[in-house]
Order: sequence, then structure tokens, then C-alpha cells
Amino acid sequence: MNESNNKGWSEYEKLVLSELERHNTLIEHVRKDISLLQTEIAGLKIKSGFWGLLGAAIPIAMAMAFKVIG
Repeated sequence: MNESNNKGWSEYEKLVLSELERHNTLIEHVRKDISLLQTEIAGLKIKSGFWGLLGAAIPIAMAMAFKVIG
């Protein structure tokens, strides 16, 4: 009876190990995706900062122009 329990555990052990390897692979893919998203977010932050600066510069330039003209 002890050998049949060991055989059952041996098969279950293989299943558990294969599932752990599968999960490890999935986690690696998720980490790569997160890294890619972080890079894309950083690029979007730079672009939004540039457009924000440009958007603020236009009214300031117009106000200065009106002050010089008026």
C-alpha cells in the first residue's frame, strides 16, 4: 500500500512541477509586458509634458504680444 501511495505522489509531483513551470513562464511574459508598458508610459509622459509646455507657451506669447502692442 505504501508503494501505491508513492506512485500516486510521484505522478502528482510531476503535475505540480509542470504547473509551477507553466506559471513561471506566464509570470515571465507578464513581467516583459509590464516592462514594455512602463517604457510606453514614460514616452507618453514626455510627449504630454512637451504638449503642455507648448499649450502654455501660446497664451503667454499672446499676452506678451498684446502688452507690447497695447
